[in-house]
Amino acid sequence: TKIAPAELRPFIDNASRPSEMKFEGLRRQLSVSRLKEIHQFRLLAKRLRYQGEVQKALLGATRLDVNKLELVQDIVGQSCDEWQLRRRFRKYLKTTKSNHRAESQAIQDKLTEDVGRSLRRALKKIAQIAWTGNPAIHPKL
Repeated sequence: TKIAPAELRPFIDNASRPSEMKFEGLRRQLSVSRLKEIHQFRLLAKRLRYQGEVQKALLGATRLDVNKLELVQDIVGQSCDEWQLRRRFRKYLKTTKSNHRAESQAIQDKLTEDVGRSLRRALKKIAQIAWTGNPAIHPKL
């Protein structure tokens, strides 16, 4: 059921367009070496998902593929969490004097390797999602 008046439909429908364009630009340049962009991509997916949910509530439908955006958010979120764990462990090692430096370094190396593998898998999963047109959206309703 729609609750927004018909004259507001274009405004509500177009409100997400800037985020959609930014999402598409980031999606095309995702790589393991660009962690900041991967995190921004996740935040944009979240923003677009929320905008899609609002559009659906107000208009009865949305161009945004809310399910795929949620999937992207989950996939990237797990990898970003793992990367943060690795960063925190590295920071901990720098602030702690340890007699087990070799073991700590081995753990850090293993974490870095595992996180890199996880990010590569996440980006591969995102690339395999069957996007329609603009990646975040369905064809015009």
